[in-house]
Amino acid sequence: MDAAEEVARLLTAAGGSGFPDALARFETLPDTACAALLAVVAGTVPRPPTGAPGAHPRDVVEDASETVHVAARRWPERFEAVVVATPALRRDTNVAHALRELDTPGSLAILVAAAQVREAGHGYLRATAVASLLARRSPALTDLLPRLLGDRHDAARQAAVDAAPRFADERALPALRRIADNPRRTPWERDRARRAITRIGGPATTS
Repeated sequence: MDAAEEVARLLTAAGGSGFPDALARFETLPDTACAALLAVVAGTVPRPPTGAPGAHPRDVVEDASETVHVAARRWPERFEAVVVATPALRRDTNVAHALRELDTPGSLAILVAAAQVREAGHGYLRATAVASLLARRSPALTDLLPRLLGDRHDAARQAAVDAAPRFADERALPALRRIADNPRRTPWERDRARRAITRIGGPATTS
């Protein structure tokens, strides 16, 4: 059975009891399996049936996402090379999430670019990229946070707020104060902003 067929078997098992065994078989394959999986993710080949019979949709989605993470961990060089060469993958949230598994300049550049995609409909991509950069403890966040803290997309802004206590600097203070002083923001978001302000060394709020 070739790599594409194994990927099809794996995705068909998603959400079901047979998924762990199928995933274990997937990890024994050569790196052509990584390319085959990413071709499905990118939509450059037809997507095989996904999900075991009777599986809950949430479990199917989680298992399908896990396959991307496993591919990044198992074949990091091939994973990065395929993502670099495929524009659609560089804007895929599962790929952005999986790139936290890598520690290379190329994967860092992909995440930094994803955190700055401004076209409509990419708020969750920005949020995921920020979360992956945070998981990697990347200082690149320091330059990204001033703008992301003012993001209109809740998930992207909140991911930035989560990163701010560790990576924000003085440039982020105006945006952090706007969050801390805004009664429409959640208590969690406002408190996190105040913590970041305090850590930077500024007064907690303007009021």
